[in-house]
Amino acid sequence: MCIALSTQSVNKGRITYMPTPVGHTLAGLAIWAATERSKSLSLKDMLNGRHLGWAALCVTASNIPDADFISITRSGLEFSGKHHHGVTHSIGFAVGLGVMVWVWGKIRKSEFAGRAAALTTFCYAIHIVMDLFNVDTYPVNGIGLPALWPLTDTYFIAPLFSGASRADILSFHNVVAVGLEVLIYGSILLASLMWRRGRGNSARTKKPRLSP
Repeated sequence: MCIALSTQSVNKGRITYMPTPVGHTLAGLAIWAATERSKSLSLKDMLNGRHLGWAALCVTASNIPDADFISITRSGLEFSGKHHHGVTHSIGFAVGLGVMVWVWGKIRKSEFAGRAAALTTFCYAIHIVMDLFNVDTYPVNGIGLPALWPLTDTYFIAPLFSGASRADILSFHNVVAVGLEVLIYGSILLASLMWRRGRGNSARTKKPRLSP
């Protein structure tokens, strides 16, 4: 069963359009910038190893659902869309991965286990939301994605954006799609950085209150 959440047809051809790693990476960086605990995010701050570690976590979690493009066969590794947009693109997998990160952090007695788990789950879930709004007409693995699995096996789709096509990577359509991703998600990242920088500047200029 597939539930289309818009009036746009999802039966035009047999192509999967999707956000590229560029879009998912920018989205992950935007989440990192918005949730970073430092008072500001200057260039010096961004090159700090600890901050880069959190950025790497967000970027990895934002892209890892697409690992389902890779499958292991008798002849070796296969790169195809046969298993793409399966249960790996669901809230169940997002929560499950977050729990695994939390358990791993607790085993290592890390004070950041909770934060790492929350960021992993949120970035993973954002990937699902981004894919939900793209066209999918590839019926082999179902139209849309089972976003609410394991609560339901229903496939959902709200095809508002055409995204990039795997069928013709170097097409003009894909160039435009990537450009739109950079514009949209790059703007969100820039806004996050400016917001954090503004908070840092206001904190530095705020005068301490004098004790009575």
